[in-house]
Amino acid sequence: MGLHRDEDEEDFSAPVVSISLGDTAIFRIGGTERGGKTETLKLSSGDVLVMAGPSRLRFHCSPAHRAFSRKADASISLCGE
Repeated sequence: MGLHRDEDEEDFSAPVVSISLGDTAIFRIGGTERGGKTETLKLSSGDVLVMAGPSRLRFHCSPAHRAFSRKADASISLCGE
């Protein structure tokens, strides 16, 4: 899923919650308008990111996930990059 914001709900009072499980992941978060500058956060397993209030409608994504196995090293782009 590319850079997006969760805006399909009728009521925005509930927060957006991202829970990181397993591998460390990169999480990008921007402003409320598409195309603006983004900040990059590194989320480790067990980290929880909560976007509530004004940050509820900020654009966000997880641009790449690196999966490691004994047989292969694969990278999957989730932000359209």
